[in-house]
Amino acid sequence: GEHRNNTAIVTISADGRQLYTSPIIDKTSSPINIDLNLTGYNDFKIEFQGTSDIMLCLADAGFYQ
Repeated sequence: GEHRNNTAIVTISADGRQLYTSPIIDKTSSPINIDLNLTGYNDFKIEFQGTSDIMLCLADAGFYQ
């Protein structure tokens, strides 16, 4: 059969405004460091779009003042 690349993209939005879009992620991708200023935003959302073969892990994540 045809071998398909399993890829994913992560987007981060706040109050309906997209603040970050990751590069295309696959099984060989390196970790991504994300640092966003969310001052003044209320509704925060992380969305994962991709195939089920890609596992997304958030490490050392937090909100800081």
